[in-house]
Amino acid sequence: MSFLMEIKEKLKGLYGEYSMYALPILKFGLAMIVFTMINNNMGYLQSLNSLPILIVLAAVSAILPLNGMVIIGMFLIIAHSFGLGIEIGAVSAILYMVIALVYFRLAPNDALVLILSPLACSLNIPAVIPLSLGLFRGPQAAISAVFGVFSWQYLHGVVTEIAPLKTSGTLSQIALLQKIPTLIMGGHGSYLYMVAFAATTIIVSVICRFATKYTREIALISGMAGYLAVMIGGGIALKAEMNPAAVIVGTLVSGVIAYVIDFFIYSVDYEKTKYIQFEDENYYYYVKAIPKLHSDGIHEEEFENEVEAFKGIKGRQNAGNAGAESAGMNTAQAEKEVDFEERLTDSLKDL
Repeated sequence: MSFLMEIKEKLKGLYGEYSMYALPILKFGLAMIVFTMINNNMGYLQSLNSLPILIVLAAVSAILPLNGMVIIGMFLIIAHSFGLGIEIGAVSAILYMVIALVYFRLAPNDALVLILSPLACSLNIPAVIPLSLGLFRGPQAAISAVFGVFSWQYLHGVVTEIAPLKTSGTLSQIALLQKIPTLIMGGHGSYLYMVAFAATTIIVSVICRFATKYTREIALISGMAGYLAVMIGGGIALKAEMNPAAVIVGTLVSGVIAYVIDFFIYSVDYEKTKYIQFEDENYYYYVKAIPKLHSDGIHEEEFENEVEAFKGIKGRQNAGNAGAESAGMNTAQAEKEVDFEERLTDSLKDL
């Protein structure tokens, strides 16, 4: 464990020192992976399949916020859909316009979810998205999780269902347009993924709010169990096409990845939990303090300094509130002492 903590602290130190250069490089690499995946799966518009264009788009994404990468990815999917057919491109444009409007209205800070969801689904580890969202976001992140898996299902439906019918020419444009909604959704499996993503995110995020030991580990295991229950149980009930063994293996791998991410971002030492009680003139305070894990442990002197600093902050806040209340009472008392009617009478006499 100490070895992993040393690696974590070194990585944090390196990132803090070189974040100005590391962040654009990471965004560039992520954009190259996502855009290459889109081109390899679709690739219907030949002019967008060249490496120089991908490099330019990835470079633009590196200097923009993550939402810029989301917009460029949507543009690539829409452009390749138009390369497959005008009617498919029109449906894609309308669909992603609606997704963009709802997403930027409800969950504009979850751009990474829309970017990584298709990648995770293509690697057969989709559960890592709702598990990670539940650990680090709230229940509202279920909206982003549903959008992410829906985007992947649409992309998968176009490649596996729409493209073969379009290239074979067995259906007319009108007949193909009528079949697009059902073919894209891919049957009950798509709805199962959406329900599983939303349920897993809510389960993990709700359990993480409990103030008990090993809450995050319990939440992670509960989320994995909920995901498997929805996917396997729902698949059997709805007779959806899926491989239970692949779902189980993918969920276990997703749980390990989510645990590693949680370890490097949020790691605490439950064995050294302390309960502190103190008071001031107005309140009693009951504080539960859980120290973060460090490679050299936690020093008691540092912990006591943190407690004293917390007490000082609360004391200054209460003193400020008391001062504000006192000033308000003095102002009200001064207003009561002034007889405005008498002053008005004197003014009229002088006039």
